[in-house]
Amino acid sequence: MNVQLTLHIVKSFSLFLPLDEVTLAKILSTIVQTQYELEDCQSTHSTFCSAIGSSVDYSLLSSWNVDILVDSIKQLVPELDWIRVMENLDHDGFYIPNEGAFSLLISIYAYAYQDPFPLHAVCSSVWKNAEGQLSFLKHAVSAQQEVFTFAHSSRQLSIAELHRNNDSSGNVNQPWSCLDLLEMLCQLAERGHASPVRMMLENPLRQCPETLLVGIAHVNTAYNLIQYEVFSTVFPLIVGNSTKGGIVQHLWHVNPDLILWGFIDAHATNPDIVSRISDLCQEFEILALVLDTAPFEFSIKLAAFAFHKEHVNLEKWFYENLIIYKDAFFQDCLKFLKAMPWDGSSDLSANPNQHSTLMNVYQETSSIFFKVLQDQAGRLVSDQLAEEVKKLQVAFMHFNLMNQGAGASDLPPPTDGTLDDTEIVVNAYFHQMFSGQLSIVEMVQMLERFKGSSDKREQAIIICMINNLFEEYKFFPKYPEMQLNIVSIFFGALIKHQLVTHNTLSVALCAVLNALRESVDSKMFMFGTKALEQFVDRLFEWPQYCDHILQISHLHSTHAELFSSIEHGLARISSSQSDQMMPKVPLFTVSLQMQLQKSS
Repeated sequence: MNVQLTLHIVKSFSLFLPLDEVTLAKILSTIVQTQYELEDCQSTHSTFCSAIGSSVDYSLLSSWNVDILVDSIKQLVPELDWIRVMENLDHDGFYIPNEGAFSLLISIYAYAYQDPFPLHAVCSSVWKNAEGQLSFLKHAVSAQQEVFTFAHSSRQLSIAELHRNNDSSGNVNQPWSCLDLLEMLCQLAERGHASPVRMMLENPLRQCPETLLVGIAHVNTAYNLIQYEVFSTVFPLIVGNSTKGGIVQHLWHVNPDLILWGFIDAHATNPDIVSRISDLCQEFEILALVLDTAPFEFSIKLAAFAFHKEHVNLEKWFYENLIIYKDAFFQDCLKFLKAMPWDGSSDLSANPNQHSTLMNVYQETSSIFFKVLQDQAGRLVSDQLAEEVKKLQVAFMHFNLMNQGAGASDLPPPTDGTLDDTEIVVNAYFHQMFSGQLSIVEMVQMLERFKGSSDKREQAIIICMINNLFEEYKFFPKYPEMQLNIVSIFFGALIKHQLVTHNTLSVALCAVLNALRESVDSKMFMFGTKALEQFVDRLFEWPQYCDHILQISHLHSTHAELFSSIEHGLARISSSQSDQMMPKVPLFTVSLQMQLQKSS
């Protein structure tokens, strides 16, 4: 528009005197919207001029002269507060139709008031005219830096936070570093304007996803709608990238609740990511907190993987949660166990989310689940749940036997957990011990509980296990070295912890003695020495047994220290008895003496 037309329109402003900030905000809204149609449709401006009683030659209309427009307004109202004008843009009819209209509005303000645009006018609260607010923000976030910038925001990501992200910061006017803008977009989305907000976020999700993620983590709203959507898109990529651990750690300090949600959501999409989550939690020392605050369905799986990586005492964690949460936690543990393909009915290949490594880890830790659940069944939880875990454990043991290589036709089918299953249970326990799923210490502790139990089934298990071990003795020379080492230590531990008594003790001691008499390069000699080392502190209960051991000459040459300790211990016993003028009391049982005589 030429100067003559601009002066004519400005003169018309005098009709609105006294011209205040509210009125001027409405007039400016009309002016910027006429910019949209100046070239193609002069009728809009004609309507404006008619409304204020003006008559001009519209053929002269081409563009607004910002300088003359602002100067003329200042002449009319020199004390006008231009910040308040911008604060009053929230009115019916305000709308920014295109980039040109936005540039015109910002140019008017910039010429009138040299300070940066007051961001609080559009980012401090949701407008009554939310569509108008969105139209402003839509063009603001994509504007060139010389037109509009968010760089002067009082709430924005720190330089350190921006440097932590390797991606581009997006638009050079820095909208996605402005926390007020992000919070306003999140609030607008939850007021029924999610679609336009999502469209505005498409570019930063492509250009600067990490900056957007860190920024959005600073925002908490009633429903966290946009926050969840951004995290669901970007966070799994960050978690899965081994070079982005620092971002995850920073996000945890900014908004731990949102990060916890992100962990759970990422795992729901890709269960294998639980391994990486476990590593991150351990690295940043937040594992215990995540396990305590996450829903059981997720925390149980995380705990299983953390145990696999030796990050957590799984058994202790289970006990603590069972004591606190009882049936609720017990049920989620059962749900986890039921998801395992114990009966072979689950086709892992049919589900791309159930990878073999993941299932293997869960299956390896299942023995601890069953141990704790079985131990607490009937104490902390209902009888119904206790019975359910017993039935599930039988299926688990049957599955383990199948994995040992037995044909399906060779195995009895899983039953209801009665005494008929004793052999299956015993074989499954041995399998767990030999495969490393159950340590020797855990096995012994379990048998100690069974020994003191009034449960007939548990009593039957320990009897069956000891009998099977004795029957297996003749096959020990054929055992691979690793398995022989395990059974040697276990055999000796049974004697040490008094899990074999009376006749079974006699059989066990003689089995060790006979093994010690074998040649030093034999597997049985190795078995004998390993087993003996486990219960050496009990040897002095049986002086005659010690005498027989000391008669084995090659033991002295191969295990001099062990041999010497037995000699000295036996000498101390003899000296003590002599000093007290007490007769030497044979501590052997009759059955053991008979066994020794047979083996001599």
